[in-house]
Amino acid sequence: MSEETAETRTALHAPADSAAPRSGGNASSRPFVSVALPVYNGANYLASSVEAVLSQTHTNLELVIADAGSTDETEELCRRYAEADQRVSYTRASAYRGVTENYQAALEATSGDYVCFVAADDAIEPSFVEECVDAHLADGDLALVFATTAEIAQAWRPGSEDGIDNSYEDDRLELTSRSPSERLTELIRHLHACNAFNGVYRASTIRDTLPFGAFQGWDRVTLAAIVTRGRCLQLPARLQYRRVHDEQVSKGLYGERAERLFNRKLPEIAYLESIHLLFKHFATVVHAPLSILDTMRCLGVVAVRWPLVRRFYWSDEWRLFRERRAAR
Repeated sequence: MSEETAETRTALHAPADSAAPRSGGNASSRPFVSVALPVYNGANYLASSVEAVLSQTHTNLELVIADAGSTDETEELCRRYAEADQRVSYTRASAYRGVTENYQAALEATSGDYVCFVAADDAIEPSFVEECVDAHLADGDLALVFATTAEIAQAWRPGSEDGIDNSYEDDRLELTSRSPSERLTELIRHLHACNAFNGVYRASTIRDTLPFGAFQGWDRVTLAAIVTRGRCLQLPARLQYRRVHDEQVSKGLYGERAERLFNRKLPEIAYLESIHLLFKHFATVVHAPLSILDTMRCLGVVAVRWPLVRRFYWSDEWRLFRERRAAR
């Protein structure tokens, strides 16, 4: 992990009376929730994401912003929010760190009973955290609660229906089975957009999956680790928003761009993504706290289901692999 100066390691907080709770005197009786917001050069949409978090009806929360070493106006914006609201803390790497390293830094700086991630270009409805926490409190066995996601246009603003793509079909995941192998089967078969990653986790469970891997598909592997550790619930309400724009991380995440994003040289096997992720899923199952029988069942799910789901990508990945080798 890149070194940080003494100044950037210190979280900036406002005076204690700078942001009074907006939901009455019983806010402290609610579980403490940490919202982790990793960012790198996200000034264009950052304000919208931060305001969405600070407007949550569940006010017993902290917003932890982890800056991977931005070179735009991100630092100025973050320091402004940290000085204005005691719930906001901001840390900044002194040199660029990759996306998964920054996500991990954000998670490690949290202290809540529950944790969720919000991307610096995405948004959530004001009731998102409250509804997810209510679901956790109603069922203490849940490891993750997430909502239905809609895509939003580049120019979308909070509170507006303009720019919301109502034709977008989010993943529909039924992950409440008490069988780890059944949950893993459902995840592998039906996970496409990976919006579930930005749900509200039981903090002990998500921390148990560290460290995050620095490779394309690390969020899928993390979700696989989560479903082997506990049941997950998707809320039917549309409470999460995913912004579509030219600079979003998930676009064109291959080759040299991927290596810049993860801040490391990727092994050749990473360019055969389906095979690479197959082995990563195997490793996730082996390291999960499962019985021997459940481990064998989950390994069987990965061995059978993953190749079937990914077979349509093999030709493109093989072409990319050959192009990379020819360029050496």
